Amino acid sequence: MKKCKSCQKEIDEKATKCPFCQSDQRNWFRKHPILTVVLGLMFIGIVGSSNSNKSSNSTSSTSNTEQGSNEAQGEPAKAKEWVTVTELKGNANKRSDTFELKGGKTRLTYEVKGNSVVTAIYVLKEGASLEKNGGVPEVMVSEAGTDTTFLAKGAGTYYLDVSSANSSWTVKIEEER
Repeated sequence: MKKCKSCQKEIDEKATKCPFCQSDQRNWFRKHPILTVVLGLMFIGIVGSSNSNKSSNSTSSTSNTEQGSNEAQGEPAKAKEWVTVTELKGNANKRSDTFELKGGKTRLTYEVKGNSVVTAIYVLKEGASLEKNGGVPEVMVSEAGTDTTFLAKGAGTYYLDVSSANSSWTVKIEEER
């Protein structure tokens, strides 16, 4: 036997409601199972997020330490800057010569002008071919404008392949070095 949480009368230990006052005897988590699951998932997300922030903070403190040691040796820390790797302009389908990425952060900036434009911009590994291998464009443009996107490309040799109709365009690849 246990006492009711509200009226303090003796009730069966397994009772979920008091037979006298009808008070719910379950704990908060049992009364609200959906909220319990949502709060649990939020807690897991917060803990996971703080762990990933700790690892990225330790990475940046390591690189700061390395920069500090370079400065201590008399070498000033060199700030990274965006370097143009290749630029291609045209008003029809066109391919660039090969260019090399060194593995830094890479961005693609494009400007497309015209009416009823359709432009697909591919960044392909040297030796790959759209005709033979197919591919997914880095950017698919359906209206005139300018924009930038970041590329998930590692170090290596690449080329641009731009397929375009009804437009003039400029594409620039830059890498942070």
